[in-house]
Amino acid sequence: ITAVGLLSILFVSTESQLRSPHVTIKPGARRRRRRKPMEQSPQFSHSLGSSLLTNKPTIDDTTCLFIEQPLNHFSGGGSPAVSGRASFLTFQQRYCLSEAYSPELSGGAAANTAAPIFLYVGNESPVDVYINNTGLMWELAPRFNATLVFAEHRYEGLSKPNFTDIQQRYTATNRGNTHLSSRSNSNTPPATATTPVIQPEEDSISDGCMSYATSAQALQDYITLLSHLDPSHVRPVIVFGGSYGGMLAAWIRLKYPTAVAGAIASSAPVWGLPHTLPRLDGAFTAIARGVSVGGASGVCHDNILGSWPLIQQFGRSVQGRKLLSDAFRLCAPLDTERDVEDLIVWLQDPWFYLAEGNFPYPSSYISSAVGAGNYELPAWPLQTACGKGLDMDWGIGIQGSKSDVRFVVSVDVNAGKGDGNDNDDESWDLDVDWDTVTPVLDTQAGGKWNDGSHSPTGSQEGLEELESTVVQLFESLRDAVGIWYNITNELQCYDIRTEDITTTTTLTNTKLQSSATRKDVKRSLTDNSQLRQQPLTPNTPTASSMEDKSAVCDAVIARDGSWEPLCCNENLNLPIDDTMGMGNDCFWPPSDPRGTTYADIVSSLEQEKVDVTCARNDESLAFLGYPAETDYQSDWLDDYYGGDRFRYSGASNIVFANGLLDPWSAAGVYTTLDPPSRDEGSTSHTVVQNITHDGSIVSLVLDLGAHHLDLMFAHPDDPPCANEARLIQEEHIRNWIQEWNLGEQTCVRT
Repeated sequence: ITAVGLLSILFVSTESQLRSPHVTIKPGARRRRRRKPMEQSPQFSHSLGSSLLTNKPTIDDTTCLFIEQPLNHFSGGGSPAVSGRASFLTFQQRYCLSEAYSPELSGGAAANTAAPIFLYVGNESPVDVYINNTGLMWELAPRFNATLVFAEHRYEGLSKPNFTDIQQRYTATNRGNTHLSSRSNSNTPPATATTPVIQPEEDSISDGCMSYATSAQALQDYITLLSHLDPSHVRPVIVFGGSYGGMLAAWIRLKYPTAVAGAIASSAPVWGLPHTLPRLDGAFTAIARGVSVGGASGVCHDNILGSWPLIQQFGRSVQGRKLLSDAFRLCAPLDTERDVEDLIVWLQDPWFYLAEGNFPYPSSYISSAVGAGNYELPAWPLQTACGKGLDMDWGIGIQGSKSDVRFVVSVDVNAGKGDGNDNDDESWDLDVDWDTVTPVLDTQAGGKWNDGSHSPTGSQEGLEELESTVVQLFESLRDAVGIWYNITNELQCYDIRTEDITTTTTLTNTKLQSSATRKDVKRSLTDNSQLRQQPLTPNTPTASSMEDKSAVCDAVIARDGSWEPLCCNENLNLPIDDTMGMGNDCFWPPSDPRGTTYADIVSSLEQEKVDVTCARNDESLAFLGYPAETDYQSDWLDDYYGGDRFRYSGASNIVFANGLLDPWSAAGVYTTLDPPSRDEGSTSHTVVQNITHDGSIVSLVLDLGAHHLDLMFAHPDDPPCANEARLIQEEHIRNWIQEWNLGEQTCVRT
């Protein structure tokens, strides 16, 4: 079969599977999206509040270069044949630097050995996004005479290996066509007569092409780059990173303390791995926190929580589904109760993104990465969502135990009318017991809920009052999620049957479907069982040709980037959004049965998740090189980086920072199981925790911080916690640089 044929089968047959829920979630986004490559979005370079701030540095203010990196830093060489093959397995890594505030790296370092290097360790997007948005580095650089270096993560942006080129050069060399072996990149020396001639082998050099996408390899890329920039390692290096990049920043300091003086790790979910026992509904708990602070209220929380049982109840009848279809302005009517379940999933999904991007100013940072593109969310989008009517009294009351998910949702049709008739006798009640909803019948008052169809009955006047009340609630919920779904302000109706009405051309790497309920996930598995039993390339028993394999490798890299491969290769499992609706947030129904254990949740569905994502059900794609087995507890990562045990290991010089409004704060580093709250009456809005006894590793907790707010450019509307955190980070950086330079002065080199 030709490469073109193979690719068409691959992507046609996987399209449905790529919308299943079985992909490891990434920091910065909760669901898998079809993200348009950011490097192809010219307007992206001026995102994040560009309408409010001017003259911010961008990638245009840097010089971008390339360094050749081995795909496998840890192969160790061996026989000439192995060494010869390894010489072809390289890629060009992009890095961009600014020396506007420092001596030049080449030839100028001796003039000022104290001048530090500020290195951003790139994560799962093109490096452009981090250059254009990591304002903390740009603002601190002139204070320290620092050289800024932004390194792109392997398999991202312009740092993707080209296996078609690798295969062609390798084949040409084997056949003696050395004139084809020289590389087009000017930084790479051409092949010479001494280039080893490898004997032809049956396997393709592209075999295992995806196995090189790991965090361990990426860290070694950055260390190799630092050795290239400063061979003597004289200058102190301070690394910065946010989200997965924050994980890399912390890990590189832990693994390479002699190369890195200190690390600023913001919104880094390093304690989100299963062995650290993070709260599995922690992400949604943070969302519930966000709709109750910063100008929102408990009314918004309860209106959101009460809406889900009401939607399910109205969805049980044809008349009720018609009301829902109209209220939510759906392009296609809801025909079945299954459609109503899909509606609930669709309505619950955007809240994660609104919480991530809950910045105090208009910003396109999150929407550019996982949404419709360079369209700004409003300032405080969670609070703005509540302000769409969810903070109004629609007569929704919740009595009982929210934490036990045993409560009654009441709709008082006279609430807010000012006629003095607000009382429980005029309410329509739904009894919620975990994942079931039962209408509270009141036949003496006219049979408000019909016990046969579960639809509203009774007097026509009473029914009209009920419908008028819930329609206003539903329309408020519609307008709230419209902040995300209709960010372009171009949609006239919503199509909930598509993956995401605003992101049909996007590709990000997280859960492919909302994890609103585990029942939905399991149902999806059942509905797609026939598809899942088929290989990803059902008509292709093998991809034996070298050209076919290299073409598939390049296509998968273009489609998936770095995140999914490293999740497959290292079994990166961050289960902080594996449950919801369990009594700690504003969502319903619960994702799991009562009494479900931690181990049940972490392990269930994980095997099928990675089987689909990592092509383990398809022998014809085994050449991609993903591991054959699942490590759902992330044992290897926990062992390699130390889990939460580094606080006792002598590790030092890391500042973690997490915002309490950020869903990823649930996986942050703290001295307590849950993120600490700011003490009432405290003059500080940032809690500082000593993670190590000597205070060399600290955690900053920002009371009004969203996703790595502290790394962003300073803004006049920043809450006090952001400015406090940046001052603390600056103080630590200054101390690290002084410690490093003191060590350099006392070290005798021979």
